[in-house]
Amino acid sequence: MINYHKFIIPQTIILLSIITITNIHNKFITIQEKLVRYHEIDKIASEFQEENHNLSLQKARFISGSLIQYASDYKVRPRLLIALIKVESEADPKCLSNKGAVGIMQITKQTAADFINQGEDLMDIDVNIRIGTQILSRLINIYGERGALVRYLCGENNKKAFNCKLAKEYVKQIEELSQ
Repeated sequence: MINYHKFIIPQTIILLSIITITNIHNKFITIQEKLVRYHEIDKIASEFQEENHNLSLQKARFISGSLIQYASDYKVRPRLLIALIKVESEADPKCLSNKGAVGIMQITKQTAADFINQGEDLMDIDVNIRIGTQILSRLINIYGERGALVRYLCGENNKKAFNCKLAKEYVKQIEELSQ
């Protein structure tokens, strides 16, 4: 009779050692990724504070964290979102336009209707960034970045938007800021 324990136990120990080393490596990568993300959040937060001197570091970091998360979730370049926020609201979460657009990404209730969940408030920074990023992502997927920016400013169904001098300046400004 063959004693299989002689073969199974050493192989099991080797396998468990490999799994342990892999887990330690994965945890190290996760910690490293978090440090990179925190650095990125602080860098963006500083940019927003330069744009809006009334913005606290804590709020700037919160905005930056939400922006990075939703940029990743909805596959939008973070630099594009940063530029859009600077142009739309100067990084002011309490910004209100004369057209009824609210928050850091300047969204109207009508535009947000398909994206907002019951009970959510567009003045909530996280909700505003999530919905703004969803809208922009959808527009980019349909029209590309330049077309999406024009439609974000003027409305998706505005046929005259591309001939509008304001839209051309808006796109140019965001493109320059997003480089």
